[in-house]
Amino acid sequence: MATQIVELSYDSADRWSDRNLEACRALRRSAQTVRRHVAVLEAVAAEHGGVLPPYKWLNANGYFASYNVMMEHPADFKHIKTFEQQQAEKYQAKPGAAKIMSPAKYKKLSEYNVNGAHFAPTGLNIEPGISESEWMELGRTLATLCQSVYWWIGDFLQYGFRTYGKKATFDLAQQATGYTRAMLYSCSHIAKRFPPERRVEALTVYHHRAVASLPPDTADRLLAEAVEVGLTARQIFALGQGECGKAKNRFNRKKVSVTLLEDTYGKLKARAAGKRVGDLISDIIEEWLTGVSVERYANGRKTKEFKSALKVVQ
Repeated sequence: MATQIVELSYDSADRWSDRNLEACRALRRSAQTVRRHVAVLEAVAAEHGGVLPPYKWLNANGYFASYNVMMEHPADFKHIKTFEQQQAEKYQAKPGAAKIMSPAKYKKLSEYNVNGAHFAPTGLNIEPGISESEWMELGRTLATLCQSVYWWIGDFLQYGFRTYGKKATFDLAQQATGYTRAMLYSCSHIAKRFPPERRVEALTVYHHRAVASLPPDTADRLLAEAVEVGLTARQIFALGQGECGKAKNRFNRKKVSVTLLEDTYGKLKARAAGKRVGDLISDIIEEWLTGVSVERYANGRKTKEFKSALKVVQ
């Protein structure tokens, strides 16, 4: 029996990193253990109409271990339909539906070559004497590449999610690209909302993002209108809000700017004990309004009773 070797390393504090621990745990899981977790999640999916509930439900109901195994061994669980896959299906083009325009032809990067232009990681060298039309073609190519990268990164991540699991994909993609988690999430989100057959080559990724939260039929219609009339991303965003209403902010918060003396800020920061100063100021104001101390659950969120007290403040 062959022995699998995993390269382990120490972090700056000479403790095993989370990555090493996860690698060790994955090695200890036999094929029989993986099959048991597959059977567990198959049963859970069967109880929910053939669809596995989201992670939040699985975690709250004690299935977090099975979920972790699924993330580490996605190939063994690919036959189980997840809540995320079900959500993504509604963004697929419906069979027989008219396409906005035919999907773009897939190319090799070498096909984007423009005569007289030489690319480097930190610069672009343009040979003297290129014609105006060649210079314009170079500009169009640069704009196309700039927009396309968002789609490419998004598809790159979607492949990773299906193959390696979401957490591993984000961790590895950050190392491979150097992008922040927020940037990667933004790319994956727009690629998931708009599969290749619904993407409009003539429009920017910002146009698509402006209608990403709308029902697919409405979004496709507004994108087609943007091509026909020449609307900007802001214009179709406003049209979408006019038709479907303003998207609800689940946090229901407003940001305000407060100017403090340096000494005052220092005292507040010391009293915050590691929390954000803005959160401490918010607590102080709410306590003043309600006349009672802020009450929180164990996870740090404010209790329903305290929120109710805020609503009745006159």
